[in-house]
Amino acid sequence: MRERFGAGVTRRMLQPTVNGLFFQDVAGGSAVLPGSLVAFSARGPKAFTLRGGLGSLTSALAATLDVEYDVQVERVERPGSRGGAVTLTTSRGVRNAGAVVITTPAGPSTAMLADPTPDEAAVLRTSYSSVVLVGLALEERLAAGELGGAYGVLVSPESSSPLAALAVHSRADPAAGGEVITVMFGHDAAQRLMSADDETVRAAAVEALAPVLPGLPGRVTDSHIARWPEALPYLHVGLAAAVRRYRERLPVGSAVLLAGDHLGLPWSDAAAFNGRWAADRLIADRAS
Repeated sequence: MRERFGAGVTRRMLQPTVNGLFFQDVAGGSAVLPGSLVAFSARGPKAFTLRGGLGSLTSALAATLDVEYDVQVERVERPGSRGGAVTLTTSRGVRNAGAVVITTPAGPSTAMLADPTPDEAAVLRTSYSSVVLVGLALEERLAAGELGGAYGVLVSPESSSPLAALAVHSRADPAAGGEVITVMFGHDAAQRLMSADDETVRAAAVEALAPVLPGLPGRVTDSHIARWPEALPYLHVGLAAAVRRYRERLPVGSAVLLAGDHLGLPWSDAAAFNGRWAADRLIADRAS
């Protein structure tokens, strides 16, 4: 990676960014992700999100659909002939569907998909980084000078800190009331804390922040913890070619389509593209 982008760019920009935003080692994947980040940064971009979080977008989309929650799909079986129904074994019994789009990460997709084809298996061999997120609610907002006034901090993987990044809610949305600091543990620390109880995880987050936020333990009023064993997919060398083969060789009329995060870059644009590709493919197949 240093040979491609130079030691300075790799150490000062790519390593902290890939570690802080994707919880990954920059040397663990292909040059596609760091190359995309360099191109993105060269344009002097501004990052935006939705007030209330990106989850508000999926909630708004789901509000217009017939969505059934809290149902675990255990097995997806293709029809025996074209035009037949896909059989889904779920925690609430057997369901049948004309077509199924699987959008889960590679692990759950592999577990539920019966008899994957070689092309499906190739794209499902994706590995993931893990993350544990801790939201710490504070009595009052951070002072202007704390954390240098920054909205977010990316932590170099060369540091001794277990953290990958942190973000200050009030500095992302000045209109928001109160204060929440989101603490993001790096992959290795997340692996260690994944099965720990909430109190242990919260204490680890406060301890990790204490050197840069003196007096923090007495300022925390509440916390919320999220654990993602498969947080973001690695872009391994050869994945793009495997995805291309999967899409190009998918038979016309296929009743099962993959559209998970293992098919693209680890951000929301790729998720939207994968979903749109699957929808367009189903519409085209049924029109032919």
